[in-house]
Amino acid sequence: MKKKKAGHCLCFWCVVAINCLLLSKRSKKLSNRKAIFLFGPTASGKTSLAIFLAQKLNGVIINADSRQVYKDMPIITAMPTADEFAAADHRLFDFLNLNEKITVEKYVNLVKAEMLDIWSQGQLPILCGGTGFYMKVLEEGIAPLPALNDHILNTLNKQSLEMGTPYLHQQLATVDPAMATKLKENDTQRVVRALGVYQQTKKTMSEWQKMPKQGGLDAQILKLALNPDREWLYNRIHKRYDVMVEMGLMDEIKSLINNDVDACAHALQSCGAKDLLAYQKGEITEAQAKESILQSTRNYAKRQFTWLKGQYNADLIFESVADAQSQLGQICNFVNKS
Repeated sequence: MKKKKAGHCLCFWCVVAINCLLLSKRSKKLSNRKAIFLFGPTASGKTSLAIFLAQKLNGVIINADSRQVYKDMPIITAMPTADEFAAADHRLFDFLNLNEKITVEKYVNLVKAEMLDIWSQGQLPILCGGTGFYMKVLEEGIAPLPALNDHILNTLNKQSLEMGTPYLHQQLATVDPAMATKLKENDTQRVVRALGVYQQTKKTMSEWQKMPKQGGLDAQILKLALNPDREWLYNRIHKRYDVMVEMGLMDEIKSLINNDVDACAHALQSCGAKDLLAYQKGEITEAQAKESILQSTRNYAKRQFTWLKGQYNADLIFESVADAQSQLGQICNFVNKS
């Protein structure tokens, strides 16, 4: 685990005490079911650590990556390899068509169903991924939000295409300025959702989100995190891209083009696929595509570091996979505690 400087001892032990208190509260309010959450930035080694834990703790790995749910993109999404899939039981990977969307509500319901099955087999769910919001909603629940009817949804999507999402964002700002300030003006999915909720219910998204959360996970949770050195991670991100190319990344992208996958599909929005599609179509050079992907991946890792520090509230933080493996005893204490 991370070493703390002497001058920060008081602060460190305050953090430890708070984390222990929070873990105690989670334990008191819940059943004897247990789960491990493993979060970390992209390329930090989460897959390797999750497999190690699954093998040592009779665990089953559940995906918590919003892109690894999709089919036909194993390389660009850094999906576990065939050997890694064979090394442990994995759930909720590689099952959704590329043109489909998955809401957080649907994802949570799928995870809960998998966890019930895993517990029924006497095994330990290990939720592993870099989509921190998924983990937050699983742990805490989510405010109830209405499903939009097709007429409102289709109308707003049509307006977005014809007039631009910034136009809808301006409309949102007039009825729900608090939500508008949180959303980028070109975030079509969220802007349409927020504006549609108001049009359908006459209640703003901000008001809905203030309602009591529902559906938090009924389990004791041990929250682990990988927090590697940033320069080490950025070097690893660069090397991983070269490995992806060697594995057939360009052929994977050509396959998407040949199968007429919508370039606006939800699956392609945040993993570099759009840059490579643009390269394959001759719109940018290969070097430009590579640099854009590496920059966006580094930016994504920075956001994940920020989430880890400000939102995740880990019980145990490790600098590396080896560091975590050396601390297996602490993890076993949680699993074995009655």
